[in-house]
Amino acid sequence: MALMAPTAVTHWTVLYRNTLYAASGDIEGNGPVLFWSAVEVMRWIVPILMAGMAVSVLAGLAQGGVNFAPEALSLKFDRFNPASKLSQLVSPVALSNLLKSLLPFSAMLWIAVITVQEHWESMVHASSLGLRPFASLVGT
Repeated sequence: MALMAPTAVTHWTVLYRNTLYAASGDIEGNGPVLFWSAVEVMRWIVPILMAGMAVSVLAGLAQGGVNFAPEALSLKFDRFNPASKLSQLVSPVALSNLLKSLLPFSAMLWIAVITVQEHWESMVHASSLGLRPFASLVGT
């Protein structure tokens, strides 16, 4: 971040200037604005992700060093036998885990159905709109 900070103002100024220049005409869904935004976002995210990856690798090495276990990579055919795991699929623990997963899913599904029902008319007509009127529908 410290290395990128001195040029940040220049990069963001160029991005905003190019975006406003492109917005003065028709904004296309696959136009240069999306590309410029993606490049600028990647310019800021990639170094942070690389630093996080380096910290993660160094922490793993500091905790246990390099640990190579070739026996864990060996081929065991009993792992491919579905009958050996069938009892785990129908166990009470598996059923309770399934119910715990279905409760939030049903709540999200209910919210999605209600939302689609409320905005169905605008969603059907959205394909005939340009990008600017469609963008104004998103906020409603």
